[in-house]
Amino acid sequence: MRDSSSWDVIIVGAGIVGTAIARTLSQYQGRVLVVDRHREIGSGTSKANSAIIHTGFDAPVGSLEAWLLQRARGEWQEILADAPIPWVPAGAYMLARSANDLEGLDKYQSMAKAMEVAVERVSGNAVRDRIAAVSPAVLEALYVPEEKVVDPFSALRAFAEQAALNGVTFNLGHAVSAMIPDEEGVAVHVGDETLHARWVVNAGGLWGDALAQGLGDNIRLHPRKGQFLISEEDLGVHAILLPVPSAISKGITVTPIAFGGILLGPTAEDGVDKEDFGTTEESLQRILQETQTMVPGVAHIRSIRQFAGLRATSDQSDYHIQWSVGSPRVLHVLGIRSTGLSASVGIAQYVKEELQSHGMDLPERTVWLPAPALFVDEPAPDGEEVVCLCRSITAGEIQRGLENPVSAQTLDGIKRRTGAMLGECQGNICGAAIMDRVAAKHHTLWWAIPKGNEPPLPGVHQVRMPETVSEDLDYSLRTAITVVGGDHWGAAVAERLREIGLDPLILDAHGVAGTVRATLIELEGNRDESWFLTCVNQHGMRILRSQTVVLATGGFHRPPGLSQIAGERPAHVYTPDGLEQFWRRGVMMGDNPILIALGEDTMETILLWKERYREAGIETTVLTNASAPDLPSDVLHIQTVNRIQGRGNFESVMVTMADDSFEIFFGDVLCFSGGIEPMAPYLKHNAEIIRDERGRIVTGPSGRIADRNVWALPPLTMCTVDLNTLAREIKEALDECT
Repeated sequence: MRDSSSWDVIIVGAGIVGTAIARTLSQYQGRVLVVDRHREIGSGTSKANSAIIHTGFDAPVGSLEAWLLQRARGEWQEILADAPIPWVPAGAYMLARSANDLEGLDKYQSMAKAMEVAVERVSGNAVRDRIAAVSPAVLEALYVPEEKVVDPFSALRAFAEQAALNGVTFNLGHAVSAMIPDEEGVAVHVGDETLHARWVVNAGGLWGDALAQGLGDNIRLHPRKGQFLISEEDLGVHAILLPVPSAISKGITVTPIAFGGILLGPTAEDGVDKEDFGTTEESLQRILQETQTMVPGVAHIRSIRQFAGLRATSDQSDYHIQWSVGSPRVLHVLGIRSTGLSASVGIAQYVKEELQSHGMDLPERTVWLPAPALFVDEPAPDGEEVVCLCRSITAGEIQRGLENPVSAQTLDGIKRRTGAMLGECQGNICGAAIMDRVAAKHHTLWWAIPKGNEPPLPGVHQVRMPETVSEDLDYSLRTAITVVGGDHWGAAVAERLREIGLDPLILDAHGVAGTVRATLIELEGNRDESWFLTCVNQHGMRILRSQTVVLATGGFHRPPGLSQIAGERPAHVYTPDGLEQFWRRGVMMGDNPILIALGEDTMETILLWKERYREAGIETTVLTNASAPDLPSDVLHIQTVNRIQGRGNFESVMVTMADDSFEIFFGDVLCFSGGIEPMAPYLKHNAEIIRDERGRIVTGPSGRIADRNVWALPPLTMCTVDLNTLAREIKEALDECT
């Protein structure tokens, strides 16, 4: 029996290439280990890409890259037919907008022919007939029908989990520091352990060159940053739109996302810092400007998230797939650049063949299990809690992300497996509830669950939990008035209704005193003018019927991504909503918090958090651009927030002060509010309720929605609602029903 330190193959790197190799080798007998310094698969280059399965129609003819892309095309056809990977047969249009571009189309049409990729030359009008949003400046296009869009995180999961089901072991969160050749193979130093492998495949991405250099190989990789914007508005773009490529990049594209919306990017910015995942205002503006030349409507979209990825480049214009000069047992698979997702399955087959040709025996397994289900198509069972309201992700879906063969260890892992926390609130409403579930799986403290690979935050303080209730809802409950939301507006309207002799039922997601704990997830009307409210709480799902409904759910605080603030995306950047979830669990985060309020409507909440921190004995720095009177003297006035910085954990924020000077403030937690957005995910599928471009409900002056017995209070509506008028209208509506 062989011990746990001895392996046939160790694969360094759990990105898309490393997991694809692991999947391919899992078809054969042998002990295979995948090692990665990150806690989650796909946390390096693979976490940020365009999600395109590229045919290679424009790859350099005769290159290794072109050949492997060509090989991968057939592999992907089989994989997408069998594996549970969401994908869209989008096709792509390379758009020519000048005479030079037209010459470029000639060039790429010839390259496509050499690569045996079917293409079609079409007129600009033909493109606009198919996609109306395309610019009138487009003269012609090269149509590539076989280009596809996938969910890249699902591809990673499918590869890794199929490999794990078939015997591959994953050792995540431990870096490989050295590889030392010996007579029987290679000693691999992983964290505090020394493992032994007969063969090593170095698919370590940007950091793989250090291991190669340690063996005497002259491989030097440099980071090329690609920045992206995401919008939930698809503008009717259902195909990949790309410019004629430049010498260093395929250009900034407009790409449909497999689950809806569009992705704009990437840029191509050569650098030297392999940890610089920060976005910049200049590049984000450049993305918008360049994509507007293809799709003018981009000028009016709203970005919900911005991010950056780093891909490996070198002085060599092709992949580095070569055997080490320092060991005949180490195969480097490096410098895969921007086509790693597309070529990964072709690379995996090539690596297998290289191992075989160098003497590795690969007897096939008698049984090779398919990839497990990544998603469950059946409706969630009655009573299953919806954890992420923005994306309607249930507790069961979170649990499956924790129980599959390569389970999530972090919030980022859950996000990439389920889509939770990818919505507008960006995890500030649901993050703590997800941390509860991850902690239960891994038997640790919930507040110690990391976002990604960052170290623990020292400043975690226990505070007294606020009073809550846990009263259940009756299955058959019918009521005359239901107020949804127990804070501020909800409490005020309930008090006004009681003053005129009415007794409302108050639902609140947190179960604050005087309310019934329940979260509204869907609101539907029927012909007799009553309303059905689908709610969930700790006891499960309930449906109640109410003659009148007042929506007082308030809003959520706009996070930095929704406010398009440049910089890194470190851990411990929250909105007041995120801190609220911790506080309601008896925890306050940070020893040196910075609180930022952008806009008059956020100042009251930020001052509340200033007071809460003060009561806990923690001093804060408060910054605002609000001009509200009577602000405390220690509140500092700023114009804009320029950049959020932090490698792992939050470190600092750069701002423009009121006097036009630039300042950097250092802290360990950032509480940021860029304004208030309406919190009404339960109206997503209700066509009867009209909303404006910002998602606010269109109402009359009293907050009443059309002629229905539903009222909305700010910030769900822009109206300044008079509570006396609202209460009178509700009483009249109930009298009419009687």
